[in-house]
Amino acid sequence: KIKIKIKIQIKYTNTKNIKINISDMAAAPGNPSFGFIGLGAMGYPMASNLAGATGTRVFVWNRTPEVAARHAASPHSNGATTTAVPTIESLQGCTLVALCLPTSAVSEKICERLASLMDNNSIILDHTSGSPLEAQGIADRVRELSSGKVTYIDAPVSGGPAGAAAGTCHSCSHEACADKP
Repeated sequence: KIKIKIKIQIKYTNTKNIKINISDMAAAPGNPSFGFIGLGAMGYPMASNLAGATGTRVFVWNRTPEVAARHAASPHSNGATTTAVPTIESLQGCTLVALCLPTSAVSEKICERLASLMDNNSIILDHTSGSPLEAQGIADRVRELSSGKVTYIDAPVSGGPAGAAAGTCHSCSHEACADKP
């Protein structure tokens, strides 16, 4: 059983602060790809910052397809691009999929769909500000459905829409927070 202990600082505009080193993931062999689900007030700018920080294409999905299409058509820093995908299943093969959804219940439904699609050693990074108890249940369900090949990390963000736009949101996974005095 793999135990991941990380502090996650969500500052996609400055990859030196990302403890899940997204820059290293983007530079890894095999052309890793990133996905982002949930393009609301927080997720929309966070997905843009992720694309700009990595310089790689980020595949975006939203339950309202027009929002994903608008995101894909908008400019991002570093000349990065996002691509709107028509279904969650289109994210198959992504190395990392970040979520920013309204509730833990919505997150659970999405994660159940992702768990069977993602490759070995992939990560679901959930920025949803939901219930820690529900998040533990989601982690258990992802582990079960993926036969342990996908890691779920509950990493809610603080900073609000302004922080998301500025790339100054911070996050701490529950496992990492447990190590703090």
